[in-house]
This record gives sequence, C-alpha cells and structure tokens, in this order.
Amino acid sequence: MTCGMNLELDLEALRRTYRTRSAEEGVAVEDEVHLGVALLPVLDDASMRAIVREMLRERGWRDADDGSMQKSFGDAVAVLAPDGASIALRARGEGKVTASASAVVRDSEDGEARADQEADRVAREKLGELAAKERARLASANLDELVRQEPALREEVQQSLNRTYRRALEERARQMGEVESIDERGSDGGSYEVTVVVKA
Repeated sequence: MTCGMNLELDLEALRRTYRTRSAEEGVAVEDEVHLGVALLPVLDDASMRAIVREMLRERGWRDADDGSMQKSFGDAVAVLAPDGASIALRARGEGKVTASASAVVRDSEDGEARADQEADRVAREKLGELAAKERARLASANLDELVRQEPALREEVQQSLNRTYRRALEERARQMGEVESIDERGSDGGSYEVTVVVKA
C-alpha cells in the first residue's frame, strides 16, 4: 500500500538587528622652530629692539596686541616674541577623522544596550587608530613646511638685522659728532660691512 504525505514548512525569516555607532574627532598638530635674535649693543637694548621692529614692519610684519609681531611664510607663521629676543616659526595642521562600527543585538532584555556599548567601544578604538595616523601625517606635513620656509625667514631676519646695525651705527656716530660718510659693502643677506666716518 502506498501512503502519501504532504509536508508543509513555514520558514520564519531570519531577522537580525544591528546597532551602529559613529565617532568623530578633530585633530590638530602644531610644530615650531625657534631663532634667537641676539643684538650687539651699538645702542641701548630698547633702541636696538625698536629698530629691529621698524625694519620688520618695512618687510610686511604686523604688530599684535600682545607686543609680538608676525608674518606668514607659506603656510607657516613667524612670530617675533614681545621681548624681541626670539622668533618662532609655526606650522599648524588640522584634520577630522570619523569611524563607525556595528554590533548585533542578541535576544535578551538588555540586548540593544549591550550592542550599543559594543558598537561604541569598537568605533572609539577605530577612531583612536585613525586619529594617531592623522596626527603623524599632519606632523610630517608641518615638518616639511617648516623645512621649506625656514631659509626664507632666516634670510629676511638677517637682512633686517643688517639694516638695524646700519641704522644703529649711524645714530651712534651722530651722537659722537658730525658724520662725514657712510660706506656699505656686501649684500643684505650675506656678509655686510658698514664704515662710518665721523668728523672729530
């Protein structure tokens, strides 16, 4: 005897719920190099520093409220300290990193909360790794910019100091008597010689 049987199966769709979390962080890195501004005491220190500031203004440096002066060199900014004794060349890089992660909600009362915590933890771990890579990239870019701009800054400062000494020597000579002649040799950026002849 042959027996027939009908089997009906209902498949319940597989249902999985995910919780996703995203994290975002701003990253900023600033690097700087310093140049000392030492001056020979041709005049008193305050007078010498005032002449340096005047020479820098002629080259486009701007006065700031705190007594410092600054000028941009490419993407870097040079800042003369308020006391005029040093110049910092600063490069700053900024970026933003974003990371996201998902976690599966398990069948339990607190499944969503656990999934949220797990997704948040993984997203923050990823964010930390991405932020570290971005900081390293920004620091490398800052270093490249400082290396590129430092020679131009150094040359401009040297030219300004040479002009400062010329002005200071002239003022000092006038204090001593009548100036007969001033003779300059060399270039502003390299060796520079000033001879002042004063009538006794």
